This record gives sequence, structure tokens and C-alpha cells, in this order.
Amino acid sequence: MLGIIVGYAPKIVWRNPNPIRRHPRRRTCEWTGERVLYVLEEFIQDENVGHWMTISDLEVVAGGRAA
Repeated sequence: MLGIIVGYAPKIVWRNPNPIRRHPRRRTCEWTGERVLYVLEEFIQDENVGHWMTISDLEVVAGGRAA
């Protein structure tokens, strides 16, 4: 639809006054024999103490679905 309108340029008419704040993330990839463990962690701040929390982990095994 936008491609049909010639000369149209989308503009931001309202900005969110409370933008989403993203926490720092880190990714690790650990090789263990024929497996790979991919872990995604996010830094969580609890009052004065912060810690890394695992939000996702994926284990990849050689052989695909047959394994």
C-alpha cells in the first residue's frame, strides 16, 4: 500500500515518553564433544545488587532430528 503512494514519507508523530529500556545481554557458546550449548543471559538489577539471569538456552546436537 505504501509503495503505491508516490512521494509519501512516513513520519513519527508521537514518541513514547517511556521508552523500553533494554538490559545488557551476553551470549556464550560452549562446545562439549558433539554438543554445543548456546546460552543467552540478561543482566538484572535488584535494588543495589545485580546478577546475570539465563533467559534462553539451546543445546545443538550433531545428527539433527535423528539424534
